[in-house]
Amino acid sequence: MAACDFFITKAGWGTIGEAVAAGVPLLIIEREGMREDKNTVEYLKDKNLADAISGSDFKDFVLDDKNTFLKTTYKKGQRNAVEEIAGDILRLIAY
Repeated sequence: MAACDFFITKAGWGTIGEAVAAGVPLLIIEREGMREDKNTVEYLKDKNLADAISGSDFKDFVLDDKNTFLKTTYKKGQRNAVEEIAGDILRLIAY
């Protein structure tokens, strides 16, 4: 989790707790009919720890440099270690 630039998730406390503890910004997919999610989402938005998107809007969501949805601590240009991590995993598998 700590290696993520940000995390897209539902409002489950396990994932949210881990992301908040690691300082990873969140995009939470709001689920219709899940009243218990409402307080969680509102609290995180009020504390500037997350932004939210409806499930129907998420279907058409495209992540690119033009996105302004993430008003949290995410900073563009942070080091992206995806290639390095993938290479390490492939090396481990090869042995």
